[in-house]
Amino acid sequence: MKTFSLEDYCNLLEKVAELEHEQWIKWSKTIVEKENISQERRERWQKLWVPYQQLSLEDKRQDIFWARKVLNEIPSLCPLLEKLRQMLQCQSCPYYKRCLKKMENKER
Repeated sequence: MKTFSLEDYCNLLEKVAELEHEQWIKWSKTIVEKENISQERRERWQKLWVPYQQLSLEDKRQDIFWARKVLNEIPSLCPLLEKLRQMLQCQSCPYYKRCLKKMENKER
């Protein structure tokens, strides 16, 4: 059985963040269509209606935040993820920083 590496976790984190972004796009477009929101908010959201890969790292961090919440719920199903989740518990963790650095390098 293959072991679950830090790189695997980073890849999974990024994929879940991408899915979170897609979900947010659908939700925000629905809100724009059905609710009375400010023009400022509408314009701000429309700028973010792009594929995840086109977001700035700062904007990606919002999706990463929600992706980490999702992945934090999964460990009960997978003990290997629990170990990695514990290592990546805080943003000051060097492993978390490595994940972000990897994403920054992909942007270049």
